[in-house]
Amino acid sequence: MRTTASSTRRRLVAGGAVSLALVGTLTACGSVDDKLAARDAMHNLRDAKAASFTLDLDDPKGELVSVATSADDERAARLAEDAVIRVTIDPAGDTTLGESSKQGATPSPDPVESLKKSGTLELVWSDGSTQVAAVRLVDGVLFARLDPQAWEKATGSALPLDAATAPQFATVVDGLKAGKWLKLDLAGAYAKAKAAGLLDSVAGATGTTPQALDPGALRALGRDLVDAADLTTDVSQDGDKTLVKYQVDVKKSLLAALDVVTEPQYSTLFGRSISASELTQARTSIGKLPDGTPVTGTATVESKHLTRATVDLAGIAKLSQDAKASAITTAKLVVDIDDSPKAVSSPDAGDTVALDTLVDMALAAAKGGMGGAFSGSTGLTG
Repeated sequence: MRTTASSTRRRLVAGGAVSLALVGTLTACGSVDDKLAARDAMHNLRDAKAASFTLDLDDPKGELVSVATSADDERAARLAEDAVIRVTIDPAGDTTLGESSKQGATPSPDPVESLKKSGTLELVWSDGSTQVAAVRLVDGVLFARLDPQAWEKATGSALPLDAATAPQFATVVDGLKAGKWLKLDLAGAYAKAKAAGLLDSVAGATGTTPQALDPGALRALGRDLVDAADLTTDVSQDGDKTLVKYQVDVKKSLLAALDVVTEPQYSTLFGRSISASELTQARTSIGKLPDGTPVTGTATVESKHLTRATVDLAGIAKLSQDAKASAITTAKLVVDIDDSPKAVSSPDAGDTVALDTLVDMALAAAKGGMGGAFSGSTGLTG
């Protein structure tokens, strides 16, 4: 890194690793005081029992809408501008984010047990201040809720809930309309599928058994990718606030990243190595990006805590080499970070609709080779 002064468990581990990387890049920057502020922020995030990341587009001039070339593009731009996405990561038990990123170097061979000990992950999509949809994964149990009215307001189209006319879907449809959570026991469903021999047929067809990623290797890969990035920073201090302005040469960084992921220790990390033809194609695509087009942004540390990171969209727009890219000048992606968020828990039983019956039907149909018959009996039309 070039600097200047001034499984379900895998998802939790990856989320923790990404959050720590946001601060880790700061420790190589600035003066001694700046380094200490970055170090303290890294320690606080690493020692946190949970963290939330709220993503929002800051586009005061409506630049994304202004470059739309069709009604669909304009609708998508307005949807993106109004959308607020919050991701909350909470490892199992009293495990901290730092500890969760270290665990699992020798992952459990039993996916059911891994799911049951996977902690909590929540993803929430809001349209402005109105929540549209939310997904929670709590120790192997998936909960999902969708507000049909909020969905229609945000997207401009209604959900075809009334098209599900089959009796077995009545409880689900009524639950959605009433604002209830749909509940799916992933650990239980996996155990049932395994007992039915369905997973054996999948493994037989592919000739492989899915393997858990090694968190240690993922952490090492993340460090090497950060080190390889063509990154410059400028650090300033304002009271107890440290502001780091960064600049990344995307083209050089992507080419360097290709060199990293093809190193022997990482080449098969995700199940297979990158072929020579794929590598050539990737280099050719990256080579078409304009030279000297940086992506810029900031990271903010307040009172020894990382509180915000931003990415300016102007540099990303210029990478597209679109003629309208120059219209994007002030829009940015903002990520607000909270290392002591409100706890995420399972919804109350009275607020949920279990999907066990539908899962059992699907597994029975799959085992009996009647997938087509099952899909034909759902009563979904239109």
